[in-house]
Amino acid sequence: MTEKNTAALIIVALIGAVGVILAACIGLIPTILPMVRPSSTPFVFVTSTVQPSDTLAPETPSVTPAPTDLPTSTVTDTPVATDTPASTESTLDTSTITPTFEAASSNVDDYVGTWVNVDDQPKSAKVKLIVTRMEISKTGGTTAEFSACRATQGRDTYVAPHPAQATVYEFGMVARDLTTSRYPELKWSVIVQQSGDQLVATVQEYDINNILVNSDIFRFEKPSLLGSFTLEPCEAPSS
Repeated sequence: MTEKNTAALIIVALIGAVGVILAACIGLIPTILPMVRPSSTPFVFVTSTVQPSDTLAPETPSVTPAPTDLPTSTVTDTPVATDTPASTESTLDTSTITPTFEAASSNVDDYVGTWVNVDDQPKSAKVKLIVTRMEISKTGGTTAEFSACRATQGRDTYVAPHPAQATVYEFGMVARDLTTSRYPELKWSVIVQQSGDQLVATVQEYDINNILVNSDIFRFEKPSLLGSFTLEPCEAPSS
């Protein structure tokens, strides 16, 4: 019994010693714990996720420079006609010549002779110079002397100048600057063209500023053999 009691006492003593040691260890924990804590702060990794946008950003339009080689229009100033005094020389207005007759001859011989108006009493509501007779004589290859008679209450009268100088062109013969004392504010040009066996005279009437006022047409033919004997000469132009 004595040995058993001794063993029990030893065990109790050991348990008590162990308990004391454990108690001491527990008491040291608050002191040791700060010593084993990490001195550095661990890194924290934060992952941010960018959510895709459902709306696309609008494209910024690019600026395109305007071309510098565009064609430019050039305005040309057209001079405006002014009312300037006309030249004192006679101006033939060929724009009124209408080639409605046969092709004109450039041969003076085709115009030479005496020609009388086809109407016994010719009239005109357009021009003052009513030509009743033309007398043409050759002076050169393209020139001639031209005399014209106008109707009066008495005998027919020559128009000044008597004779006038005429020139033969491709379209016909032209005499200019015919005048009469009865109408001092007017003058005339006569354009003679062939039409078969006849001559057609276009009388163009101008004012003192050489502006065309009007024109009219007369037809002429060679007088018959009997008529040429009875044809009286026209009176000289009045001064």
